[in-house]
Amino acid sequence: MTRRLAAVVLLVLPLLGACGSTRLYVAQPGPYDTIPVAWKEDLTLARTAFEHGRPREAHRILRRYAVEQPELLPIRVFLQEVELALLEAGEVVGGFAVADSSKAAASLGDVYRDAADAQPGAARYVLAARLATEASVALALLDQARAEDSRCVWVHYAIAWWNTRQRLYPAARASVADAFELDGGHLPTMRLHATHLAGAGEIRPAIDCLRAWLARTELSPLVAPSVRAEAYIDLAALYLLQEEPAKALDLVSAIDRADLVHPARAELVRAAALDELDESSLALSAARRARDLAPDSSLALVYQALLLEVQGNHLQERQTWELLLAETEAIEKEADDDPLDFSELLIRLRARARLATLERELGTPSLGSTP
Repeated sequence: MTRRLAAVVLLVLPLLGACGSTRLYVAQPGPYDTIPVAWKEDLTLARTAFEHGRPREAHRILRRYAVEQPELLPIRVFLQEVELALLEAGEVVGGFAVADSSKAAASLGDVYRDAADAQPGAARYVLAARLATEASVALALLDQARAEDSRCVWVHYAIAWWNTRQRLYPAARASVADAFELDGGHLPTMRLHATHLAGAGEIRPAIDCLRAWLARTELSPLVAPSVRAEAYIDLAALYLLQEEPAKALDLVSAIDRADLVHPARAELVRAAALDELDESSLALSAARRARDLAPDSSLALVYQALLLEVQGNHLQERQTWELLLAETEAIEKEADDDPLDFSELLIRLRARARLATLERELGTPSLGSTP
């Protein structure tokens, strides 16, 4: 990609290393994923209630089905999300409440872990692992889940997810392969696999995987609108990398803004698409909106630097890139034990590359210069 704003679309994607190639995603749902068709109407009511601020109503519906078939993990995961929302709102769930809403996930995690230990089962340990705050704890719980049932596809998916988070990519890809052996169209695994493919630069296979995931989740009440909206942003970014900006712009424009968790990402992709389509004025407007939506993020400085580059104000542009580089590297040093934030890594790579160009153009060393 040759244009300024499009050059940073990679910031919305991870960087993972080589993965694999195109494959078919044939669904083979097992006992943990086979939802009775007759339940769909009630599950849709639960989703509607939850999305419209009525979590207690959603809880009543989901709880009934969770008791009837406690091994069905898509329903149990949805119920867990509803339980968290209720606890964070100060309500009582299962006979307990939390005084501090910020501790809702940890408290609920303890409840799920105790339940799994009291009555061991793969599904119970998977649910407990979802709420773990540390990878080591989550992976230990998943080892117990695998010991209970090594053919539970969710176990392998969850191990892949946590290994991805910990940058253990060969192990993550191996677990994705294990999951696909059990269910070649397992939806959570497909979503993670699309991310792996994108990070490896396998753009067309990533597009195919993500499009298949979006098609299969279109009418599913078990997938939140916000999750699908974020997937559409990723797909739009992939189309940009495939040099199809018109498709990217159409996708971003069709997303309901109310569903977006990170609207700044959408505006960044919109700006890149418009820039590729020679709509520089509209692109700059989108970049400004992105900056306004994320004033405290590192991306805000990226937007500012890009605008200064377009305006030809290279001295202030260089100062902005230097500030961004200093801030992101300081954050990285303070968080050595945390998973690497690939967006921050790519931001630093972009900053160093641009600073090197500015050094040649301006003739004076910058903070980003390599001794």
